[in-house]
Amino acid sequence: MGELNIREILEKLIVVIPVIIPALVIHEYAHAWVAYRCGDTTAKDQGRLTLDPMVHMDPMGAIFIVLMLITPVKFIFGWAKPVPVNFGNLRNPLRDMAFVAAAGPVSNMLQVGVWYGLLWVLHLSLGTSNNTMVELFYQFAIYGILINLALAFFNLLPIPPLDGSRIVVAFSPPNIGRAMAQLEPYGFMVLMLLLWTGIIDVLLTPVSAIFHTLMSPIIG
Repeated sequence: MGELNIREILEKLIVVIPVIIPALVIHEYAHAWVAYRCGDTTAKDQGRLTLDPMVHMDPMGAIFIVLMLITPVKFIFGWAKPVPVNFGNLRNPLRDMAFVAAAGPVSNMLQVGVWYGLLWVLHLSLGTSNNTMVELFYQFAIYGILINLALAFFNLLPIPPLDGSRIVVAFSPPNIGRAMAQLEPYGFMVLMLLLWTGIIDVLLTPVSAIFHTLMSPIIG
């Protein structure tokens, strides 16, 4: 790998890591918080009802982020440790399972709003600038929007153990739930196949469309 490529990777890490860590941590915290509000204390009892990154981060998920930065993929993913939820403890198991599952993607969309607001503040107050720090904050905001959009839509895919599969189960006949349970042990392999074949880019086409719609008033 050439020196230029290593430099590009390091520069991207400087921008991506401060964005993707809160994106993942807040996502998992949202699951824990909604589960707790719906009657399940499992995550709280295991110390997961916190915004401490060290509690939530998964070493393999972090390594995966770095690997994606050095490969030619359109979207950057990683993962934190899944929050433990005992659905049997929820006051209304099926309905609340959907709420708990949806909390993660909703938290990412809220972060999109925060980063987009910051981007507009920068645009209206500073416009275009050659200042390195201003450019760095622009990059933070842009990656914050793109990464959180990607995480929200990715997690809504109906592939277990992603959040979308839980939402589907909550509103589907029991046989769908059984099928999802049988598929779950192979879910990670399915996701890797979709990722490395490029199919995931097709499935996440709405992310690119929304991102460009949001950016067009700012960058023209």
